[in-house]
Amino acid sequence: ARKAARKDNQLYLFEGFMDVISAFSANVQNGVASMGTSLTEEQVGILGRACRQLVICYDGDSAGQNAIDRAISLVNDHRPAGLQLRIVQLPAGIDPDEYVQQKGSAEFKRYLTSHVETPIDFYFDFYRHGHNLNQQNELLAYINQILKLLAGQQSPVEQDLYLERLASEFNLDKASLKVQLQEMQPQANSGRR
Repeated sequence: ARKAARKDNQLYLFEGFMDVISAFSANVQNGVASMGTSLTEEQVGILGRACRQLVICYDGDSAGQNAIDRAISLVNDHRPAGLQLRIVQLPAGIDPDEYVQQKGSAEFKRYLTSHVETPIDFYFDFYRHGHNLNQQNELLAYINQILKLLAGQQSPVEQDLYLERLASEFNLDKASLKVQLQEMQPQANSGRR
């Protein structure tokens, strides 16, 4: 995987060795496994030295989604300089090995390249779990989670794009969202290392 990572400057992080083997058979040779959901600080350092972009592709089940959340936090806390983090979410209840078996190698490779998203995109979906967005108090809680996440982002352009997405999806005033975001930013900045 190191040789392929040098060529593409990218590594795919899977949960287990069977996922790596299936990915390799699908000509995705830059895959490694964290062996379950036990990604460590040391592994993050090794991965950061091997590539410029790490793409987490854990299982599409609830445990896999929770593991992605933990991995994002670990990478953010111990990210080597210059390492970019991306996520590929598989359909619910399926792992990379099953995807290759069910849909074939070419479709798996296409899926990996066409479903890459940022960690914030991941959280737009992840934070929905456990919320009934048809109820106003649940919707407000969801929006506050997203705004807290955005408050920690450095890029105003990135913040603006995601505010636009929130405003559009829930028919909200973007200016109001921006005001609330700005109120949260001093807290997010004081918590930043």
